Amino acid sequence: MKLCDIAKRFGIEEYPEWLSEYFLENGAPHFALDREFILDVEERLGAFTDAHIGDVLAAAEEIKKDKAATAWISAICKYVERCDASEANKTVKLIPKNYAEISEMLPIFPLVAMIPRMEAAYRAHGFEGEELRYNFRVFEISLRLSSVLLHKPGFALGYYSWSLFYTLCEIFDYGSFNFQLEKYPYNIKLLRNKSTGEYVMFMTQGRMHRSGRTLGADGFLDEEGSFDCEFTETDDEYIGNPVRNNVVCAERIAIKKSDYVEVLNKGDEVISLHIPRNVDFSDEAIEASLKGGVEIIRKNFPEWKPKMYTCSSWLLDPGLEALLGSESRIVKFGKRFMCHPGGGKSGRGGFGFVFPGYKESDDLPEDTSLRRKFKAHYSSGGYTYFYPGVICDESYFG
Repeated sequence: MKLCDIAKRFGIEEYPEWLSEYFLENGAPHFALDREFILDVEERLGAFTDAHIGDVLAAAEEIKKDKAATAWISAICKYVERCDASEANKTVKLIPKNYAEISEMLPIFPLVAMIPRMEAAYRAHGFEGEELRYNFRVFEISLRLSSVLLHKPGFALGYYSWSLFYTLCEIFDYGSFNFQLEKYPYNIKLLRNKSTGEYVMFMTQGRMHRSGRTLGADGFLDEEGSFDCEFTETDDEYIGNPVRNNVVCAERIAIKKSDYVEVLNKGDEVISLHIPRNVDFSDEAIEASLKGGVEIIRKNFPEWKPKMYTCSSWLLDPGLEALLGSESRIVKFGKRFMCHPGGGKSGRGGFGFVFPGYKESDDLPEDTSLRRKFKAHYSSGGYTYFYPGVICDESYFG
């Protein structure tokens, strides 16, 4: 049983040298496939719940019947126990493409192998009791959503990268949101007027459609009238393309430096909000979550100095107001943010959220009001986009 032969069987053309170092020809299973370890994790941390623990255990036994699969997945498991965070993300390419022949649950086991380091990391940051267990819900949630996508028990590969944020302690759950520690990735500069408190945002890079949206995005392919964002800074002025009403203006403006304070730039530390399903969008729940999240950051991540709350989601698409109405809680949530283009080019943002397990070519269900509205919207040629945005309220972190 050679590593290259197993890779060929699984449709993997290239693999890193370290895989050979961790590969055992005798196929000895990693502890992530051990029944007692999985049961212990469930009892202490509630990672899988009664609804899924049986499926995980059955999959582990199924994989161990396949010597090649056991050796391959065990080698990955050994590596992710101790590798750097940046390297862990690369292991997604090593999960067999045709893993269904072994088990639809295969992608979960490298994540299970990381549970000891995950638990240690959260404990080192002060998470204990239910606050600790809350973060291990990622496995149960991913298993539940995967069963919808796969139409049977399993762990969809798309949830592998998402779950890595948790195994590497880069995110935590509280109230209505998942709170991710990150550096703002978009090309913007946000400033606040010292006198009025008004915020001004510049788009510092990017080629834009004449409408001010991202050129090349669905529905914005025509290059006529397109323009490049330019930003310059002199001793006295900021000069660039401002963002107004969620789009970038082609006409550049100049504002006096002495009148403004810099609030946010690309690369600054922020807290990125992720929005789970069935979230409570009431104003009370949102405020409690935002304020409580800050307290956890101050207590458990004192080394992190976030400047703003941010989000990148289809739920921030300003076009949802015409679709859902101004009284929609989703729309009201989106209006908390100053949004800007840059969230991707797909015009089907949120499709997988509203219609999980379906393709666009399918006869989409109309069993909820939201689904009926989205189906009609798409059928009439409408689009929905991912939008990045910033909550322009520095008081949360004051």
